[in-house]
Amino acid sequence: MLKKIMDLVTEMDTCVLATIRNGRPYCSLMAYVADESAKEIYMLTDRATTKYSNIMENPYVSLLIDTRERHGKSGRQHTLALTVSGTCRPLSEAQKREKAMKDLLKRHPQLMELAGSPGAEVISVSFSSFLLLEGLDKSYFEEVGKA
Repeated sequence: MLKKIMDLVTEMDTCVLATIRNGRPYCSLMAYVADESAKEIYMLTDRATTKYSNIMENPYVSLLIDTRERHGKSGRQHTLALTVSGTCRPLSEAQKREKAMKDLLKRHPQLMELAGSPGAEVISVSFSSFLLLEGLDKSYFEEVGKA
């Protein structure tokens, strides 16, 4: 099942990022790329955003990656929905940051303007667990690390 999860993380390229502040959730639609191992993803944001401020205050996040676009309305019973729990941080290692930025812009050229702004920050989510839902009645939980 872990292979199916990793394939989904690699295949898809948008997610909903959930952060928290003062006990309240905050969701953002994000473009992402996975690293080679599909155990970490990279996203681009601005340091002046609410999501970035939330991450700096509390690094624990949740992601939703799904296949609803693939199936359309008539095929929703086939949708996969993956909830990922993990820890988010700015990517400070220069070499990793440069590669992540290059990969992000290759897959998401619409991020070019944001990437050139002075407040641009590459953030990384390291995974701790996955919950994969297949259709309405199948679920699989996998713990992969400690967040």
